[in-house]
Amino acid sequence: LPFETEKTPVGKIADKRGLSLEEAGRQARHEFFGRVGRNFRCRRVVLGHHADDQVETVLMNLFRGTGNLGGMRPSSEVRIKGSRLELLRPFLGVWRSALDTYLDEQGFAFREDASNASELFLRNRIRANLVPCLKDTFRRDVTRAVARVAELAADESDFLDALVAGADVAG
Repeated sequence: LPFETEKTPVGKIADKRGLSLEEAGRQARHEFFGRVGRNFRCRRVVLGHHADDQVETVLMNLFRGTGNLGGMRPSSEVRIKGSRLELLRPFLGVWRSALDTYLDEQGFAFREDASNASELFLRNRIRANLVPCLKDTFRRDVTRAVARVAELAADESDFLDALVAGADVAG
């Protein structure tokens, strides 16, 4: 597939910066959002991440040992070449199947990114192999449980951050 080669712009970024294609793609997207945001004086970008993406993120973080079981947040901030950009994810609580149903009912077309079919990328292997294996192993849809873990972990992290922010660390 064309996106798997080092000859693509993202492949060149990955090679130059010593990154995986996934990380290089993420950085390239953020840089693009930053350029567009500056050109149109827009400080926020709405992304289409949904609950299934959140489950994949939590599983990646779990098995990488990052400790971030809270996954993606509904709102986060990135700095790109001195500019601040807020990334909004309003669909994190909505499952892909519900989004597909809604789009179909409204007569909207959905465009699937061709890279989603490649198992070159870890997220796609998790989606195609690990999640079905976990569902089969537990004989139920475990994605709801993983999403709940993400929600609880994010709430705990926010609570601890608030405690630290309010603590008198000078005393």
